[in-house]
Amino acid sequence: MTSNRNPETAFRSLSRELAEAPERKILAVLSVVDALPRRGVADALIAPLRSRLPRMRAGRQVNFCRLLFTPFDRLIVPGPRWRPTDPTVPRTVLTALADVVRQELGARLAPVEAILAAGIGTNNPARIAETGALFWLDAGCVLLRAPVPRTWSETGLPEALYTPLARRIGAVLAHWPAIEVLIRDAEDAMVPPDIAAAKAVLADIAQTNADAIGMVAALLLSGAPALRPLLPQAASQLGKAVELATAKACDGALDIVMEQLEAPGGAETQLSAGDLDTVAGIVRRIAGVLNDVESGQAKTQERARFKALRDRLDASCRTRFTDGLENDLLAPLGTAPTDVLEKTARGLRRLESEARVIGSGPVYDSLLRKAADTVEKIGAGSADDAVDQSRLIEILVGPEAALSFLSRQR
Repeated sequence: MTSNRNPETAFRSLSRELAEAPERKILAVLSVVDALPRRGVADALIAPLRSRLPRMRAGRQVNFCRLLFTPFDRLIVPGPRWRPTDPTVPRTVLTALADVVRQELGARLAPVEAILAAGIGTNNPARIAETGALFWLDAGCVLLRAPVPRTWSETGLPEALYTPLARRIGAVLAHWPAIEVLIRDAEDAMVPPDIAAAKAVLADIAQTNADAIGMVAALLLSGAPALRPLLPQAASQLGKAVELATAKACDGALDIVMEQLEAPGGAETQLSAGDLDTVAGIVRRIAGVLNDVESGQAKTQERARFKALRDRLDASCRTRFTDGLENDLLAPLGTAPTDVLEKTARGLRRLESEARVIGSGPVYDSLLRKAADTVEKIGAGSADDAVDQSRLIEILVGPEAALSFLSRQR
């Protein structure tokens, strides 16, 4: 029994037991923790599990706190890793800041609360974004002016750190729609980077809270590394103070992005999360950061960390691709609807296209060829079945292989 044991020893023991528990038990514990109005020590209990959660690919229910801080997902760090000068958000402050917003907005949150009560899974990003847009701007305005909450002592941080952190977060939320559009457009290879949009975002942030430029730069570069050369250009048109702050922020933001990737399980966790299209986008962003380092735009010490991280990412991409190929495409062959299989095959090709930029091109060629061979061997019961198979083969390895397959069915 644990009742006579030292509480810290008992806690560590329980945390280890949970870390080694089967997926079914972990998900049951998470459902209880996610439903807690105040998670407190429960967050520390599940901390060792965070690197495993994306690989489970089980959508968790979104609560108010998680919804409020969705725009900051890539910047949230464990409390012990946070430094006041970092453009990141310590996990330990999330509940206290969410309480501030909830209390100030009150009845205006009724539509949001109703949607959350009906349930939103973490695997439904479109619904999350739609619901968050109902109150993120108002939440930002609250955090730009709200005083220190009574619950701040629970964060373990000095009161003096509340105002600068809350104001930075508030500035980001108040301008999140424009930041989000800038990231989305920069990710689209068909849309050239918009220096006017970048200038507008930086100007608005500088006017609202210049201290938030670092956090905005970290969000922009972690979401769309292609913006790195654009941000200093845009800032140069806004005066010396903004130009210097943006240059410093870009260097600091790249440090943060690299640290997030290099943390134990950091890169692997990112690449195991979400569906294939989502992972392909993540790979594209990470490759952008690595290319930035390799191209010489980053500092010498950052380039020295490059190869080890690229090797880790290469292995993680292969693992995620193989998992998707075996479990999402080949396992359900002959039972899943054709449109579902074709969507999966396209997702695999998108992931393969982004992943081969990092490495292992021949490995992907071999895996795709073997997958096409498996599709051929499932057997066509009718002409329609053969056409469906040929479409899958075309997606996986190209039109010539598909035509060759069809010619052998006649």
